[in-house]
Formats: sequence, structure tokens, C-alpha cells
Amino acid sequence: MKPTEHAYSLFDEDTTKAQLEGGGIVVRRLHAQENAEGLTTPSGCESILILMGSSALVGGQRIAGTRQLAILAPDASIELERETLAWLISAVMDAAPFTRLAALPEIFDMDGLQPPADNPRLKMLQTDAMSINWVRYQGPRDRRQLSPHSHATFAQGSLALEGRFIHHLRTPWGKDADGWREDVHLAADSPSLTTIPAGVEHTTEGVDGDWHLLIDLFEPPRRDYIERGWILNAMDYQPTSK
Repeated sequence: MKPTEHAYSLFDEDTTKAQLEGGGIVVRRLHAQENAEGLTTPSGCESILILMGSSALVGGQRIAGTRQLAILAPDASIELERETLAWLISAVMDAAPFTRLAALPEIFDMDGLQPPADNPRLKMLQTDAMSINWVRYQGPRDRRQLSPHSHATFAQGSLALEGRFIHHLRTPWGKDADGWREDVHLAADSPSLTTIPAGVEHTTEGVDGDWHLLIDLFEPPRRDYIERGWILNAMDYQPTSK
């Protein structure tokens, strides 16, 4: 029996693995070491920059510290100061389904950002073309409180940046037993990107004693989360069409 479908890749120092793509989203690892480095965000749609240490100029505005997040316009300039580690996340689409109503860049201190009152475990943001769930916690996740679920019509990317995880993946059974697949319990280190196809039941378990940071990536933005009031910056966007 074949295993449940998924894609998993680690980032490392090899330039061939500095960029990974899954679920319609590209993630780039940016590491300015002895010298400062400059780049430009992709054209077409907004991008997210996650600063994991040191400082950078983004769209002419300076950000510094750890776990700082900036939403950037297309073709925006990024200048990483030396010894800076960051991640650039961009959707792969030509026309964004949402229109931005506020100026960019917009910067969030993710450690200080307050989650929705009725969903305190997740911090959710969107751009004009994607949405993210920011999940950070200390210690192993309670195995008695996992949350297996699936998405019928869209894939999910899971970007692991701190800690070690197990992605539990299952293909629901149908009438045709020839289509059944084995469960997968995928050990995922950081930094890595895992893509979970539509229809696959999944839940993720942090297994370290220290901090975990997992960022779930969705393209396009999740309208179900917007309707529930869970996207913390949804007021900054309007749909380009119904």
C-alpha cells in the first residue's frame, strides 16, 4: 500500500535548497553573513518577510529583533544587515484575490501580537494573496489534545522554523480499497517545508522540550477564517471580486 501523499524538504546551506515551493507558495531562506545583502520582493502580489534575528530595511523602514513580521508590497526593496537571518514568503499567482486598503510595509511584533479571543492558540494574518497561521509554543504538544482535520479544496504548507515536529497524515478511506493509503507519521526538523494536499487528514505534534514555531501557509487567503473574525488584519483588505 502506498503512503499518504505529501512533500517534505529541509532547508540547508546548499543554494539549491535555499528556496522551496509548495501549495502555490514559495519560501526563500535569506541569510546575510559577513556582508549586507539586498533584494527585491517578487512582482505581482504582496510578500511576507519574517526576521529571525538582527535587522533589515524593508520598503525604506527599519525593523530589528527576533520574530518580526513585515507585509511588503510587490517590487519592494529589502536590505539585510550583516548576520541577519530572514524568510521571504510569496504566493505564486498573477492576480491577487484581495485589494490592500492600507499603506505598506506593515510590521508586526509576533511575540506581542494578541490572538483572537475565541482561538487563543493561533495568530492569523493575510496578504492580498495568502494567509498564515503563526503557531508558537513551548514544550511538547499534549498528545491528548491534537486536532486532526482536512481541507477539501486547498493544500496547506507548513513551515517549521523552531523545534521538531511530527506531521500525522491520513488518507480517508473510500469505497475503492485500491485507493487506500498508509498513514504517515512524518518527522520534520527545522527549518523545513511540508506540503499537505487537499483532502488529506492531518495534525502536527511538537515533540521538543523547548520552543516550537510552525507557520501554516494558505493560498489564497482563507475566507472561512476571515468570516469568523480570526484574521487579525482582515480590515486592511477587500475582495477584488465576490
